[in-house]
Amino acid sequence: MSGYNINDGNGGNNYSLTTHTNSGAINPADLVIHANDASKLYGQVIPQFSATYSGFVSGEDLSIVHGLQFGTDANQISLPGLYTIFPYGATADNYQIQFVNGTLTVPTPAP
Repeated sequence: MSGYNINDGNGGNNYSLTTHTNSGAINPADLVIHANDASKLYGQVIPQFSATYSGFVSGEDLSIVHGLQFGTDANQISLPGLYTIFPYGATADNYQIQFVNGTLTVPTPAP
């Protein structure tokens, strides 16, 4: 019996020890980061984007998320229309992150 000492007063002879080895996986929790929709007028700078989070466990919150960034296919002079807001780059220990795009709306200008 390597690695185990049993003190039963009889040198361990009164017991039989059987060990089992099990294996398994602990998978990261799912965390969804959804870019919030936003809007801007033609000629305005791209607004600061934000996100909504779902899936935190054990009382954790967005303070454990690091490196979240946003991109868009719009720019300051994008014509009226709908443009994608895409979150990316975030990490969080013990989480598998899924990113969900949002929409940036550039409305049709008033006549």
